[in-house]
Amino acid sequence: MKENSDINWIAQTGFGIKVYSVEYQVPQIHENILEIIYCLQGSVKFFYSYEEFLLQKGEFISADKDAFYLYAGKDNICVSFYFDLDQFSKKYPYIKDILFICEGTSDAESGYPSLRHEEMKGALLALLYYMVRTTETCMEAAVLSQIQRAADHIIQLMVDQFDILYYYKPKTAFTQVQIERHRELQGYMNRHKFEKLPLRILADRFHLTAKYISEFLSRNGLPYQDMLTYLRANASEAYLLGTELSIVEISEACGFSDVKYYYKAFRKWYRCTPREFRAKYRAAEQQEQMDYDIDLRSLREEIEHQILEHYMKAHLGQIGENLEQLL
Repeated sequence: MKENSDINWIAQTGFGIKVYSVEYQVPQIHENILEIIYCLQGSVKFFYSYEEFLLQKGEFISADKDAFYLYAGKDNICVSFYFDLDQFSKKYPYIKDILFICEGTSDAESGYPSLRHEEMKGALLALLYYMVRTTETCMEAAVLSQIQRAADHIIQLMVDQFDILYYYKPKTAFTQVQIERHRELQGYMNRHKFEKLPLRILADRFHLTAKYISEFLSRNGLPYQDMLTYLRANASEAYLLGTELSIVEISEACGFSDVKYYYKAFRKWYRCTPREFRAKYRAAEQQEQMDYDIDLRSLREEIEHQILEHYMKAHLGQIGENLEQLL
């Protein structure tokens, strides 16, 4: 299991990058780091939880902090964008409690492509282009400032467009009050997920009624019990892969009153049992990692081409796509 290795962090930005080709990547985890994987060339299979996505050229996907994943492919070039959430928590106090879903791939179930996906793709390509310039200008202050602004913009897009709230209620126009209340409730639940947490405790904490909280969460995202069991099941990944505890012991450690409820919740969210999840990722850990780093400077022409393609498609529609094919 790899953690936070081989990342090129850009000083004072909270942003890091890695450019590489991968045939097989052992299970990864990045504590308090949000990662976005962009497929620059070829294709790569991305395994997240127990789901599988095929990223084609120009597609991307995010991996939440503290989540385990692995990926495999051949003849590809990938870019991983890393964002240290601690560096962004002053502006976004709940950022480490937000669950992000950003699936910019045709395998997604979240309405891809959309304007928000296109905006994110443009921001990722812009940041990648700034990074190419950085390698050529030896970190001039102006370029470093561009990198910082681009990284800030991507985080803002994640917060404003790819919160799990928008995944489950994509057509709802949330008010700022609703968003902040949802993040307060979800944040509290995340920080106390291993404890006994009946609705009345949240009601007392936020001076609301249990009925109001239940109806609010059901209308604006996941129902209370679904959210709580997801947070607990998600946290159990670390126990399944990082310890030798039994399934019963993990169930208790993660706040489930009975192991049967743990199995039910895990199967609901992961489409497999905890035992199957452990077996799959433990087997993957035994495989040989096969990847190699790539010099970003060698990719400038490809990056510029994708920026042009993206711009023409976004602003000229079908005409732009036809023109791009002639270039």
